[in-house]
Amino acid sequence: MSASAANPDLMFLLHKHRLGIVLRLTQENAMILTMQHRVAGKEIEVLASQRIRGADFQDGGPVPDELAQVLREQTQLQELLEYHERTAADLDAALRQADIAIAALCRS
Repeated sequence: MSASAANPDLMFLLHKHRLGIVLRLTQENAMILTMQHRVAGKEIEVLASQRIRGADFQDGGPVPDELAQVLREQTQLQELLEYHERTAADLDAALRQADIAIAALCRS
């Protein structure tokens, strides 16, 4: 008799934990896609603003308030995207660990 058949509660808990990780990872991946779109949109906004400002910005002149605000927003969005990417990587590692635990229980 295998360990998983002898201890169905542990197998149930491992699968429940794995399912929770999969659901959270799915949510994080959706958030990453959303954040990537927002970052790309902000990058376009920065490029457009720089183009409008033209030589003033490129020559090291003072950055207008509107452009400075857009650059701050872009930085914040990029940091948020990086946070969600780290969270997804952590969840992916946790998912691998859960798979290893389930496989070990099935083998024993």
